[in-house]
Amino acid sequence: MEPQIDIFVKVNQYLDKKISFQELEDWIVDHLFYFIYSPNNTAKDLAGIIELSLAEMSNGHLSEEEFRERIHNFIMHTSTIIYNLSNQWADSGMSSHVTHLSYSIGEAVSSSFEYK
Repeated sequence: MEPQIDIFVKVNQYLDKKISFQELEDWIVDHLFYFIYSPNNTAKDLAGIIELSLAEMSNGHLSEEEFRERIHNFIMHTSTIIYNLSNQWADSGMSSHVTHLSYSIGEAVSSSFEYK
């Protein structure tokens, strides 16, 4: 997958408590270069919020519970994400086909976790 999609998967796993804070932080650190150089989009905004929140946490200005709440609120208040899915049609000899997919973040993730 692509980091711009994976970040939402990782955040969802973190909010569902399927991965630890450390696992989320390690993933973000490993992929931060991608978001720094990517065009502005919701995934980049989320990565930026996470990065700044990690800095606040390391300085003792933000607890993990506050971090979790901040990330949850961002996800729930982000109305739409749009991304491209590319498929290769090698069998038919057709060139790459791009489909635009749009969905509500809040609707997509709210069914899989509840913030407590």
